[in-house]
Amino acid sequence: MSSDNMYIFEMLSNYFRARHFESIPTDTKSVSMYATFQKSSLYLINLIVLSDEKAYNHEMYEQYRNTTRAQFAGVQSDKVILLNILIVNHPKEIYHQVNYTPNLDDDFVDVHWIVDSLEQDLIIPEKQMKSVLGLEKPIKELVTTGMQEFYELTRTHNHSYVSLAFIIINIIMWLVLEFNGSSTSSETLLRFGAINVAVMQETGSYWRLLSSMFIHIGFAHLTYNVLSLYIFGSRLEKFINTYQYMLIYVVSGVMGGLFSYLGSVFLGTNVIAAGASGGIYGLLGAILILSKASGQSIEGLNSYIMWLIFIFGILYSVISPSVDAFAHIGGFVGGLIATTPIVVLGKRQLGGTKHEEG
Repeated sequence: MSSDNMYIFEMLSNYFRARHFESIPTDTKSVSMYATFQKSSLYLINLIVLSDEKAYNHEMYEQYRNTTRAQFAGVQSDKVILLNILIVNHPKEIYHQVNYTPNLDDDFVDVHWIVDSLEQDLIIPEKQMKSVLGLEKPIKELVTTGMQEFYELTRTHNHSYVSLAFIIINIIMWLVLEFNGSSTSSETLLRFGAINVAVMQETGSYWRLLSSMFIHIGFAHLTYNVLSLYIFGSRLEKFINTYQYMLIYVVSGVMGGLFSYLGSVFLGTNVIAAGASGGIYGLLGAILILSKASGQSIEGLNSYIMWLIFIFGILYSVISPSVDAFAHIGGFVGGLIATTPIVVLGKRQLGGTKHEEG
């Protein structure tokens, strides 16, 4: 096997290991397999070095395909997608054999991409799938430049103390409202820091953008937000440090309050607004950014799921007059903004030149 082939093979193997793809043992040093679950599908990534002595053989591949299909037949997934990345010196010799249209209706879909080790290029045959998990861009960058920046998402701890603290604060504040009038009383809500355009413009009490995120209007409102904070916050908190988590939550809550205030000004309404939903939607945005940047899920939550939840939540906010869509959008935007520097500053470089390898 040529040194060019093995260099790219090792570099791509390091990439999938660094991205926490599960490594599946193989019986040859020239083949590596990695797996990951995404969107209810199992993705298998095969790195295969084809030397002059070991050329691509379609009949042998069909046997391998059937064996692989049988091996993963019992896996609980909607579909198994097998991506074969063939690392070769002479791509033209195998291009026509792998240039076919995959059967996307099948529950086992096999895809072939080619890496030209001499020209250092990723070749995706015309009829093949052009995108699998968004891997085409980082793989091409690695192959052509020998380097690729990425954000590695790792669990830093197993506790969720900050989320629990925010939950307790919200419950305590709700009890304070109840014992001082009612959490549904306009007078009580305004006295303890809810948002209202007229009051804020008259008194200059813009601190309400912060205080309002710890106030809830009624028990149902409190329960929904506390459960949401636990579901999303307790997961996210395990993958970033305490200060990052607090920053995301507070910035998102304030942004949610700001958007709620501006939305009320724009619509000419004078409603009373409060709740932790801005901070919670910020957590959705944070999970989306971190999952997208790392290519990993956060305890089952990924960017695809976050987009679905966000879109559904906004649609529900629009059709429900009691729900503040502006606060949700503002919180989500705040989460995206607050999380982006975490990804940018946390990126690390994978790869290097052959002389730098090791």
